[in-house]
Amino acid sequence: YHDFAFGLYVDLDVGGPDGTGENGRLGDVVRYDTTENLAWTIDLDGFDPGWGPTVTTGVMGTKLLETPDNIGMTGLRTGEWEQVPSDRPIDDIPRFELISTAAFDAPLPPADQYYIQCTRGIDMPAGKTVRVVYALIAGEDEADFRANAARAQSLYDKNYVGPQPPATPTLTVRQGDRKVYLSWNDTAEASVDPLSGTEDFSGYKLYRSSDMGKTWGKVNYKTNNSCMETDYTPVTTFRVEDPGDPIPRSYIDTGLYNDVEYWYCLSAFDRGDTSVPVDALQNGFGVPGVVTNVVRIVPSPDPAGYFAAAATVKHDYSGAFEPSEGSVYPVLFNRDSLLGSEYMVTFSDTRSRAYWYLINTTTGDTLLTQQRRYTDAPDLYEITEGLRVVVRDGDRVPRGYRQTQLAGADTTLKMGEFLGESIPWLTGNPSYTYGNSHMRPGFELRYTSDSTVVPSVIEYWVPGTQYHIPFAIWNLETNTRVSAAVYDANDDGVWTPDEPITIVDFPYDSTQDLTGLAFPYYYSWIFYFDPDTYAPAAGDVYTIEGAPLNGPNDVFTFKVDGISAADASVDLKKIKVSPDPLYVRYSSMAERVDGRSTLAFHNLPDRCTIRIYTLAGDLVSTIEHTNGTGTEYWYLMSVNDQQVASGIYLYHIDSPYGERLGRFAVIK
Repeated sequence: YHDFAFGLYVDLDVGGPDGTGENGRLGDVVRYDTTENLAWTIDLDGFDPGWGPTVTTGVMGTKLLETPDNIGMTGLRTGEWEQVPSDRPIDDIPRFELISTAAFDAPLPPADQYYIQCTRGIDMPAGKTVRVVYALIAGEDEADFRANAARAQSLYDKNYVGPQPPATPTLTVRQGDRKVYLSWNDTAEASVDPLSGTEDFSGYKLYRSSDMGKTWGKVNYKTNNSCMETDYTPVTTFRVEDPGDPIPRSYIDTGLYNDVEYWYCLSAFDRGDTSVPVDALQNGFGVPGVVTNVVRIVPSPDPAGYFAAAATVKHDYSGAFEPSEGSVYPVLFNRDSLLGSEYMVTFSDTRSRAYWYLINTTTGDTLLTQQRRYTDAPDLYEITEGLRVVVRDGDRVPRGYRQTQLAGADTTLKMGEFLGESIPWLTGNPSYTYGNSHMRPGFELRYTSDSTVVPSVIEYWVPGTQYHIPFAIWNLETNTRVSAAVYDANDDGVWTPDEPITIVDFPYDSTQDLTGLAFPYYYSWIFYFDPDTYAPAAGDVYTIEGAPLNGPNDVFTFKVDGISAADASVDLKKIKVSPDPLYVRYSSMAERVDGRSTLAFHNLPDRCTIRIYTLAGDLVSTIEHTNGTGTEYWYLMSVNDQQVASGIYLYHIDSPYGERLGRFAVIK
């Protein structure tokens, strides 16, 4: 066949029944766009009697997604519905002439209209297969209609591979006293969108529900996201500018109510795709145990004798001077992931970096190696074996500085201004810090009859002359004479006490290329003296004490969260029942768990047996408490599986740490 033609007949009515037998069809008009192969029907005034004055009508139409040899839409015919050619054989020729055309009919006034999108000039030799593909498109208005049409074309061109949200993360939770510990894996962060082929992860939203997933916070109707017209206000949101940037994988939610069941949902979201276009997509909500990004938890008091890992931290120092003022703060997020009971944090030092290491001393495994995170927010620290260990360094300033030996009766050396670390000061960039080894030792400036030959502190950028300073500098930790460099502020070739000098923690040799050998990793403190009091003599010594920074001689050890048997025995007297009395008909949120009236025992040992008796001594119920928390619930059921009656009941707690007796009341 030659000059084969295809026509897509479309008769859309915009509106609904108005009670008179009409459905809005008489107010319709047809529009088209030849460049986009689009045609559509709208209600001319945007309103329909059948839908009422408060409803704005939308747009509906069709788009040719593929035509033989990319011919596209070669014509658009339109007319009133009553004038459509019949399907009698005698009308075949008029129908062919109707679609085999290059005509684009002028728009008609509002009426019950049809349109035909035409494609002509198709050659079909024997054995050839041709394909015409179209999409039915709707939109709130013309702009939305066009955007949806572009999206349909993009999806078709990519074999219907659409955009997807990042892979669903796995959320875990541990209960605490009026708080919960949430952590998750990094599954979502390396997700590749199947449509764009790029990593488009953009962040996380953490939602909380106190009504078992019916709602997830305050409703947000202004999302500016066509893919999610209604959202909820999350507990927190974490974002990254680019995939691979650091992002938290843990969160401690505080200020909660004990004995209340909370659900949490972690939704990973992407940045959307402007080429489709599509707004940002995110993981959906769900039910705990069904999807991996939703969990349930009931906060409760810690068990009797409980101690947190942070309370067990011990700092040991094996050096000859003073320990660091750094700190280690471990927090347990997932007990099921623990593989040991004791852990250790150690440090190593290079001139360029200071590192810390986390070691499981129970197994001997090094869990984290060459860690450089010291100042970031705690939730950016990595979780390993269920533990998040936050390591802080001491302040990068000397413990002090002063004249420590006097040749005469009076002080002759005072600090004019201590400028800090030399490289950040020279460059103006505070991030240009290196290892701790050149900041941790103390240094003495010893005034002698000999001078020290030093280069300019800016010799790396501006080669210059050598300078003479009237003292020797000694590293007190290694008992080694070290070097210095000066900043000649007035460029006169002579150092004066009001000009900055930096300690260079590199062995002194007057003939060496100090800048080439030591810059920038050995450059330590920079400062200048008070010129008004500067009058040193041989025998004067000025000391700059080391900064209290972590080093190889510092070791921190700790144990994971656990139970002190001695403390647990003492804490048995804190056991209480809540609420007491229990009014069964009262339905406060704190009285119901899993939708049932319940009574809670608080401050229990991590394991114990609870026996409940009547005042007459009859056994009502026995509860084995083994969940490791300080709370156990009783649903008011007896050993005979019957609801208990009103009355006063006795309870007996039997644990490895001792026993406890008490009573409570139930009122119905």
